[in-house]
Amino acid sequence: NRPPSLGNCQNLILLTTCKNKLSGTVPRQLLRIITRSVLLDLFDNLLSGHFPAEVGNLKHLVSLDISSNMFSGEIPTTLGGCTSLEHLSMQDNSFTGSIPSTLSSLKSITELDLSRNNLSGHIPQYLENLSFLSFLNLSYNHFEGKVPIEAIFNSTKGISLVGNENLCGGSRKSKFSILIKVVIQVIVLCLILVVFFIVVYGRRRRSTQKSSNKLSMEQQYPM
Repeated sequence: NRPPSLGNCQNLILLTTCKNKLSGTVPRQLLRIITRSVLLDLFDNLLSGHFPAEVGNLKHLVSLDISSNMFSGEIPTTLGGCTSLEHLSMQDNSFTGSIPSTLSSLKSITELDLSRNNLSGHIPQYLENLSFLSFLNLSYNHFEGKVPIEAIFNSTKGISLVGNENLCGGSRKSKFSILIKVVIQVIVLCLILVVFFIVVYGRRRRSTQKSSNKLSMEQQYPM
């Protein structure tokens, strides 16, 4: 339960309760009070239930981490009201449904992690328009359909979509870059093997020549 004294913390800027064993649901009243907070960190607890829609009241929130809990239900559409958000971590829960369209309002978002949930549907096209997004993890969900190809999706770094068996398509550049890396690695390995065999062959040849010369000298100058 929320300590009664938190009701007086209307100017609270940072709230972190990570790595405790807090259980139950997040009090809706709490999110109505800490409207000036810029950081809310509930990482690695035993919190459950639906995450309150009142999170949309946190207009100044820059970082929200509710990962590694037991939250369920759909991602609150009101999250789109947190327009100052730069870091959003909701991984390792049991969220269901699709990624809400309201997240398109998070124009300042740089890191978005929704991995290891039970999310489904298509990956929203609007994620291509989040120009500051440099890290996106949607792995181990149930997304399907074509993967967008622009912006973060056109990168070989900062994105993970593994564990979504029904996804298809994706960035040609990304696939081509991966292919190029594999080809380069194979070529380098082949060159190393060629050099190795040349060195081994050279040593054996010199050893054979020495043995042959020694035998020839012994035959010419017997003891």
